[in-house]
Amino acid sequence: MSSRIFFLFFVAISFAACAGEDFFESTVDIDTPPHQPALAVTANFAAGDTTLRIYLTHSLDILEQNDAEPIPDADVEVFKDGISLGKAGYYSDKLYKLPLPQPLPPDNATYKLKVSAPGFDPVQASQVMPATVPIISATFEIDGAIDDDGEKVDELTIEFEDPAGIENFYSLNAYVVFDSQYTEELSLGILDPITEEGMDDYLLKDVTFDGKRYEWRFKAYRFFEITEDVKMYVVLRSITADQYFFSRSVQLSYDNDDNPFAEPVIIHNNIEGGYGIFTLEAGDVKEL
Repeated sequence: MSSRIFFLFFVAISFAACAGEDFFESTVDIDTPPHQPALAVTANFAAGDTTLRIYLTHSLDILEQNDAEPIPDADVEVFKDGISLGKAGYYSDKLYKLPLPQPLPPDNATYKLKVSAPGFDPVQASQVMPATVPIISATFEIDGAIDDDGEKVDELTIEFEDPAGIENFYSLNAYVVFDSQYTEELSLGILDPITEEGMDDYLLKDVTFDGKRYEWRFKAYRFFEITEDVKMYVVLRSITADQYFFSRSVQLSYDNDDNPFAEPVIIHNNIEGGYGIFTLEAGDVKEL
């Protein structure tokens, strides 16, 4: 048996030597299906907004080398519970704006975004505004946590009451204001085992604490002295499920970048008839 294995191994090595460096390489020509450009929309409305911003462009073929072009002649309209809030006007590169007479309220209304443009099929998306979840308390403890290297770091903790009976999604970030004018993001790290990282925030869903009071804990990395001129704030946002899954999928795609062994990530999309994301959020801010 051993001589047979040796013979097969010798044949394989000989074949590889004859084939040269191309033995483990091959080039396959694949005809990609024809691409039909579709509208691509990105919009996030937050309770308290006085201007709604919608970014609009179009999809590209997978082999396309150029950037997507703006579409300045689109019809972009926003509805609240079936009543039009108005049509957004083209402002600049891919951006449409719709000024509002009053700030967007944190009510349980259904918002629909409809977009059409010459040469494209119309698209639309709907979202229900989530309820604002107030921060009950927010604390910042110097050297209150331990990082992965065993070093002491600060700890940020917020407490809030989760609304019962419905699936809730949250995002959080914190920022620092120096001398009442200069603002900088506060660097955080995960302490809570059910926290997930989003594209520029941290995410949480209430599967394990529906209807209960919850403490959300973070490591905080502070590179400044705490003085009277320094103010720290934390923002708890109640977000839609689509925003949660979109932010999470973008972060997973970023994590898998340049990893040849990673599973491909499909970016979450909720635009009917096209591509992109439309989301809503209602936030609460508290000083630490």
